[in-house]
Amino acid sequence: MSGQPAILAFEDLPHDNRSSDTILAVVLCMILATAAVCLRLYTRHFVLRRLWIDDYLAFAGMIGMITNGILQCVQTKYGLGAHYYDMTDEAEAIEFFKVFYAVTISYNTTLMFIKFSLFFQYYRLIQEVPYYRLFYIGIMAIVGGWVISQEFILIFSCTPIRAYWDRSAGGHCLDGNLIGWMNSVGNIVTDVIVLLLPIPVVWRLNLKRGKRWAVMGVFTLGFFTCIISICRLVFFARLTIDFSYDLVAVAAWGEAESASGLICSSLICLAPLVRRISHHFQSTKKESLTPPKKYLPGSNPFSRHTRDKSGALKTNGSRNIFGIGADGSETELNCLDGERSRKTETQDDGRSLQSDSDAMPDFRLGLETGIRTIISTGNRDSIQSPSLPPDSQGIIVKQVWSIRNKDSSEKEDQKYP
Repeated sequence: MSGQPAILAFEDLPHDNRSSDTILAVVLCMILATAAVCLRLYTRHFVLRRLWIDDYLAFAGMIGMITNGILQCVQTKYGLGAHYYDMTDEAEAIEFFKVFYAVTISYNTTLMFIKFSLFFQYYRLIQEVPYYRLFYIGIMAIVGGWVISQEFILIFSCTPIRAYWDRSAGGHCLDGNLIGWMNSVGNIVTDVIVLLLPIPVVWRLNLKRGKRWAVMGVFTLGFFTCIISICRLVFFARLTIDFSYDLVAVAAWGEAESASGLICSSLICLAPLVRRISHHFQSTKKESLTPPKKYLPGSNPFSRHTRDKSGALKTNGSRNIFGIGADGSETELNCLDGERSRKTETQDDGRSLQSDSDAMPDFRLGLETGIRTIISTGNRDSIQSPSLPPDSQGIIVKQVWSIRNKDSSEKEDQKYP
């Protein structure tokens, strides 16, 4: 008969299931948002060495987002993603709406923590502007009151609460469709208010034009959350009697909304961590591009090697202190530590050092100043050094400051012992 809608048999209806799509979207959002919040907390605690109220609220929002995601995954076990006509078990339908009740509350609680986190995060920026601070606190109180009121409406939407998932319990429930529209539109409006509040102060910051636009760009990333909220509202408007199947898109966009708010608020805090990492890589790159100098044994003016009587190289315990060659009559080696030199002089092991002037040529580096270490032989009287014991024989080490004229290669201008 014309004009009559066609009635399909149960076997001809679609019986696909979108539960896997829900799990994939939820897990992806949880991973990205959790990583962003953990980086934020690491930056605030280990780099800046201070945590504030907004960081704790962001952590609470992360816990709420994870809880909401887990509940959605659990809800797929009771029919989320399946067609409503495939849910023939009454007990399964009760469990579905029981979990859905918990999802709506956790979703709204997560958004409440995120909004308050953004409020206090921006408050740290504008608290030095007294006239704007009072206005900001007033707006924060109004938006906060709205968010908290929505929380109570969702919790006590049915009297008794059990009537939300069990219609046999009787009682009275508010219009769920009206509550959903009011909550979605209210979230979009409050998101826009929260994101617009700090822009006048950021614009007046004493920054260069490019950096000011960069900071503005980071703050306006939060509007991406508003776009996601609008997408969720669009899919909410398309809900049909096949509620459990159509709810997949609404649930996924709701989780994405929470994750986006956490990610955008955390990106603002990651600038110190990015600077530290970039400085680390720059310093590492500079060190890798500087080739090390290589010298043959015996020809390096900074070498820590001398020769024993047999001519074999052996290593002394000296430090790498710069030395300037004089006229070739005295061998200049690296400076010995005071403690090691005293130990060497007081504890003679029967070996003596013999300088090799051929292996240590006179290097004229053209520098004006440096530390020169002179090694010579003699006794205490000849060297006139009060630090040596009487009648001591052996190697004497003396340090002098040397100031050399760059244009002269044969004489020194001054010496400072």
